[in-house]
Amino acid sequence: MSKYKIEFDRELCIGCQSCNRISRNWGLDSEGKAKPANLDVEEADLQHNMEAEKYCPVHAIKVVKKQD
Repeated sequence: MSKYKIEFDRELCIGCQSCNRISRNWGLDSEGKAKPANLDVEEADLQHNMEAEKYCPVHAIKVVKKQD
């Protein structure tokens, strides 16, 4: 079971594609906005998703620890 999850606010997304360039978890939808392939984050994928969060200029991506 994954320990982290992504909270993504599509309305904030401006389609700059920084997340897409940083993380293999991120793609684009038909409107050019970010689209996560998976909202559950395994330990092996944590670092690049945290980088995507860090470089999102509008703070639309949040990687949070799941509650036990």
